[in-house]
Amino acid sequence: MPPGRQRPSRGLLAGTALVGLVLAWTWAGAEHASTGLQPYLAMPVDAVHLVAAGAWVGGLLVLAGALIRAGDEVPTEAVTRFSRIAFISVCVLAVTGLYQSWRQVGSPSALVDTRFGQLLLLKAAGVGLLLCLGQVSRRWTKRLARPQADGGRAPLRALRRWVSAEAVVGLCVIAATTALAATQPARTPSAAVARERTSATVTLKADFDTGGPRGEGSADIVMDPGQRGPNAVHVTLTAHDGTPLDAPEIQASLTSRSGSIGPLPVPVERVSAGHWSVSGFQVPVAGPCDLSLTVRTSEFDQTTVRESFEIR
Repeated sequence: MPPGRQRPSRGLLAGTALVGLVLAWTWAGAEHASTGLQPYLAMPVDAVHLVAAGAWVGGLLVLAGALIRAGDEVPTEAVTRFSRIAFISVCVLAVTGLYQSWRQVGSPSALVDTRFGQLLLLKAAGVGLLLCLGQVSRRWTKRLARPQADGGRAPLRALRRWVSAEAVVGLCVIAATTALAATQPARTPSAAVARERTSATVTLKADFDTGGPRGEGSADIVMDPGQRGPNAVHVTLTAHDGTPLDAPEIQASLTSRSGSIGPLPVPVERVSAGHWSVSGFQVPVAGPCDLSLTVRTSEFDQTTVRESFEIR
């Protein structure tokens, strides 16, 4: 405590802590913790997470400012005490953060397939950098507590640099946390459905030439949702000039490259000129597959093309 300054009373400290808890609970009730899976547990966990983050990152900002303003008269006891508080806060953040990540992400793939997961990875990288910087600061804190020939100025200068770096990274972590609060969690049903629809639907395009008149064209093949189980398969034939190619017959089959199934006939039926489809086609396995398409444009002219893709 600097000379001339009085230590805050216990009542003031208790009141400040109570206000902090209330603010943390208010934040938890206004963001992701109040909805979705296990809100009765998520809200208190989120409030504790926020308090621990405030004690660590907020304390870093205060400590960095104090170290810069204090000159050579830095109370070593205060620095050491904050080091202990920061360690406890990090332990609490690790436990509560793991629970929140499991609750809001749900699967490892969502960490890279969703914006929420990507922001969470960015935040985790920032926290990891903070931990590395904090470990260096703890070493200089221990050296500052030892008697030094130069009055402890060398450890103090080093501690100022490392704590200032921690404060800057802490602000970046706060920015990532704010972005997370405004982003839909990856575990919500709507996000999961959107992710499946955008990432799993199979779209293929195959060029062919049967060798006869109007035998050159392309086939657009769509398999939706492109996953194991029932699928809708659509085949659209387009002639070389861009018009629909209404071939007399097409045949399709599916083969697993692992050899577990196939060739399995895909019973597409003509819907309109140049368009064949089937609904409820059962794909029994997931993994890499080949789709073979045989196109017959006349009594004697036909060809077979093959495209590879993956069933999820």
